[in-house]
Amino acid sequence: MRFAGVVAAAALAVACAGRGTACECGPLPDTYLAAAKADAVFVGRVFWIGEDTDTDGTVMFREYMFRISRAWKGTGGVDTAIVYDVPNDCSYPFTDGREYLVYAQSERLLGGRLVTSACLRTKPFGEAADDLVLLGPPSYLGHWLRK
Repeated sequence: MRFAGVVAAAALAVACAGRGTACECGPLPDTYLAAAKADAVFVGRVFWIGEDTDTDGTVMFREYMFRISRAWKGTGGVDTAIVYDVPNDCSYPFTDGREYLVYAQSERLLGGRLVTSACLRTKPFGEAADDLVLLGPPSYLGHWLRK
C-alpha cells in the first residue's frame, strides 16, 4: 500500500469519524452555516473521476475533477477544481457529466486538498435553487459565463 494512499484514507476516515455502517450526518446544515464552514463553495460539472487503489484493488479514495461555472469561495479564480472523498456510506454519489453545487472542506492531513461528503450539503445543480438564492451573486464566473 502506498504511504500517500494510507494517509489519504486515514484523513478522509477522520473527516467521516463517528459513522457506523450507515451514514449518520444528522440534519444537514442550513445554507448559511454550510457556506460558512466550507472552504470552497462552487457550481461545477464533473468531467473526470479517478480512484487511488491499494495493492489488492481496494479503493482508498476517489478524485472528482470539476469544470467550475461559478464560485462563492475557495477556488482561487480558476476554472477547475479537484475534490476528494473516501468510498463509504457518506460518499457523495457524483456522476460524470452532471453539474453540482459543491460545499467542500480543506483537509489538513491531505495537504489542504478539498474533500466532501453527503453531510456537507452538496447537491445536484437542479436541486440547488434555494441555496443559489441565499448564496447571492458568485464572486467568480467561469470564463464562458463572463461578459
